[in-house]
Amino acid sequence: MHFCPSQSFSGLEQYALELAAFQKSHGHEVVFVVFPGSYLKKLCVQNKIPTWDFDSTKSLEVVVFNRAHPGFFSQFDVIHLHSTQEVSRFFYLRMLQTVKKRPKIILQMHLWINHYKKNPYHRLIYSVVDELWCSSEPAKKSLEHYLPIEPKKIKIINYGRDIKKQEAQIFDKKTAREKLGLSQTATIIGTVSRIEKSKGVKELMHAFADIFHNDKNLHLVVIGGSSPNNAAAEKYFLNLRKNKPPQTYFMGVMLESFKYLKAFDLYILPSYEECFSLALLDAQLAALPVVGTNSGGTPELVRPGETGWLCEPKSLESLKEAIKSALREKDKWPAMGEKAKERVKKEYDQQEIFNNILKEYAN
Repeated sequence: MHFCPSQSFSGLEQYALELAAFQKSHGHEVVFVVFPGSYLKKLCVQNKIPTWDFDSTKSLEVVVFNRAHPGFFSQFDVIHLHSTQEVSRFFYLRMLQTVKKRPKIILQMHLWINHYKKNPYHRLIYSVVDELWCSSEPAKKSLEHYLPIEPKKIKIINYGRDIKKQEAQIFDKKTAREKLGLSQTATIIGTVSRIEKSKGVKELMHAFADIFHNDKNLHLVVIGGSSPNNAAAEKYFLNLRKNKPPQTYFMGVMLESFKYLKAFDLYILPSYEECFSLALLDAQLAALPVVGTNSGGTPELVRPGETGWLCEPKSLESLKEAIKSALREKDKWPAMGEKAKERVKKEYDQQEIFNNILKEYAN
């Protein structure tokens, strides 16, 4: 069972779906718990993955779900949780059920944790988790500090991309720019991001506004939109679009955005804390150099002087200086991009990682 009743659809939900689809295609029985009517549910149906509905907005949904699926704990060998929000729900579901066969319960951390949860309440509900998976050494250290999980239960499990599929589908630079309606001669810096405060898009726009005056051929492109059913994020997004500087383009949400990344010359990841950015992995597979924040798991992918530049999170000045440094070293961009691409292909092949996950389930 994959448990991810999210109303959104971004990197987290996409990755969970890809993993479930891979497992089903390899002969395993898979059930996906989804938010009713969500885009994730629609894609599960398209991939012929059975779904169970869980309305995470309702306070009594645990009781409703338990009545709809009595004894479900004993039906599965593995229950794979994709959010810390699901831990408490699973704890209470566990209390409601008589378990004849206990499944292995894995919590995979897709988001960065920066708040302390070692109080008695959290120690109790996290006791249901058998293994905690994360994507980098910095994330592992952070989880050891903040969560009530024994260090021996925390494992680093890489993310990955379907290398062959993506390489075959990425548009060349000319085609990508034609499809996006962008200049063929401009220097384009860009990002793919959900639009909300923690993603640092506002800082990126301010940095760009200060820089582009010296280079009228410099354009900024943002692919992405605000989280659905989030009024604050939508207001934030609308304000950014209203006050965007010249030569800035918002493309909105684009499925399979990786296809268009060669339209960029330089990729920017300005997030405050990014556990592991799949869009960054896509950018490196498209052979783009990267400016990223020195936080979360980003420094494991962006190596200064080799594959890009790092700046301090939440710092407009640091971001601006990193972009200026990158622009001064345009001659290094092709080599940096190719080096990043080589590493992604070697260490982040999805097929190999998904096969390893099946082995981890069995351990």
